Amino acid sequence: MRIAVLADIHGNLTALNAALDDARANGAERFILAGDYIFDLPWSNEVTETVRGLENAVAVQGNKEGYLPGFLAQDRDEWVYDQFGPMYQTVRELKPENAGYLLSLPQSAAAALPSGRTVYVTHWFPGFLSGGKTEAISSRLFREASQNPAFGRRAFLRRIDDFLQKSYVTETLSGVDAGAVVFGHTHLQWHGLCGDKLVLNPGSCGQALDGVNGAAYTLLTDTPDGLQAEERRVPYDVEAVIQEAKQSEVYRRGRVWAELIFAAMRSGFDTFAPFFALAEKLANERGQSGVPYSNEVWNLAAHEAGYG
Repeated sequence: MRIAVLADIHGNLTALNAALDDARANGAERFILAGDYIFDLPWSNEVTETVRGLENAVAVQGNKEGYLPGFLAQDRDEWVYDQFGPMYQTVRELKPENAGYLLSLPQSAAAALPSGRTVYVTHWFPGFLSGGKTEAISSRLFREASQNPAFGRRAFLRRIDDFLQKSYVTETLSGVDAGAVVFGHTHLQWHGLCGDKLVLNPGSCGQALDGVNGAAYTLLTDTPDGLQAEERRVPYDVEAVIQEAKQSEVYRRGRVWAELIFAAMRSGFDTFAPFFALAEKLANERGQSGVPYSNEVWNLAAHEAGYG
């Protein structure tokens, strides 16, 4: 049996469809989805409906879905921060049945396979940060490391192997009774072994940040000899998606954040960390606290960074 493992779609319907088409063409019969279906690009309803319609699927919430209760409970007269413009508009547009589905998803789940093996899926393990951030779980550090020509895929995989042997990682996963562990959140695609557990991050289907464009997902094969992972990257027309997104109300309500997303989609690298560092610096200079940033700081940062 083959299982398509996806995460971090972020409203990118074109990327999701590309990944699903590729998965089905390669024999996928089941689907595992590790969260973050909505926000950023303007097709959150369509992405949610596609996920809802998948047969033989196990899906969990991501941190983006975790924001929904707060936004839904807020007085919309308080929706005044430009920083959150795309999120405000996404919530305005989200159909009640789609919001209800996303809110109903669990934080974690176990998918039982015909072989008797189990795949545990969640969006993120907070325990992975116990030893600080590394290139294995930080798109910012991955981008910084990639500026060194000596840092390639082999070097990255060595960092993954080192990460999976850390005591705080083995302790985090020790209580998980499963042959494979799936998580997302970092937008970095990789897999490796932690003891006898296969650990994999399928990368971001809708917003890859590991230097390779395309819709990332992982094809997991349940064989008599064990679970095997094949990382897939499906090309799609990024520029066409960006141009279509620019016609949306989500873009008009949050152009700066959208342009950050577009820059990340084009480059395949994290554009957010340097921008937020600049915004934090500007806020501190004005005696202001951090997130949410005032509209003054947010838009000044956008102007200085070339997104204004």
